[in-house]
Amino acid sequence: MAIKQISSDEIQAFKENLNKSEVMIKSGDMSSFVDLDAEFHELLARASGSQRLLKLILAHRSEMLRYRIKSLHRTDTASIAVAGHSRVFECLVKKDASGIKSAIRDHIDQAKKYILLYAFEEND
Repeated sequence: MAIKQISSDEIQAFKENLNKSEVMIKSGDMSSFVDLDAEFHELLARASGSQRLLKLILAHRSEMLRYRIKSLHRTDTASIAVAGHSRVFECLVKKDASGIKSAIRDHIDQAKKYILLYAFEEND
């Protein structure tokens, strides 16, 4: 849905999010990166124009925070997340509908993998 109507301002917001994300990871500021990760998903929902999708994303943000913190606390997993975001963004800009479906599916699979690996550790 976002492919059809993304604005130049939204494209710029995605670029800024991705750039800031890379800076935060390189500096080791993982708590700031967690916020940028959530922001990326919100940007995508807003770009879709779907108020229902945006409400769902926002409603689950606080619930997902614990899992984001636990699964993105390492620079390697955060870098993988940003690579997924970058791939989604590239497909969005190219208006590659089949590519974006694949990129989103892969990103979700990676997120699930690391949430299951790190978010349920017993050593809390």
